[in-house]
Amino acid sequence: MSLPSTSFDEICNSGSWEGMQQFTNGTLQTDDGKDCRIHRLVLSQRSEYFHPSFSFNLNQETIVMHNINSKTLKSILQYIYTGTIKLDEKNVCDLMIASDYLPLDDLVKSYGYFAIQNMTSINCLSFLSIA
Repeated sequence: MSLPSTSFDEICNSGSWEGMQQFTNGTLQTDDGKDCRIHRLVLSQRSEYFHPSFSFNLNQETIVMHNINSKTLKSILQYIYTGTIKLDEKNVCDLMIASDYLPLDDLVKSYGYFAIQNMTSINCLSFLSIA
């Protein structure tokens, strides 16, 4: 039996990672009560926040993500798995706060570029209050 020669990047970028629920080994729960099934290995390698959480809480199935709503967490998980994220004026502030908390330095840089390119007199105070 041979396995398909699909790379991890190809799996993640095809979107099929969302359908791999049966292979997950942890859950992140948001403040609004939504659960996101995750792969601990992937998250621990992509964010310094998760490595100690998973190392010291080996039997803890669910980790509560305080101050992060389900929409924001789903976007961050998409970034962690695929390296891509959709930014817009509606989500950028929540994502900036969450990615600084987690820490995801490359993602924080992306928000900085987005904020500079899209700053207006209307949204500048929101961006500045987070920075």
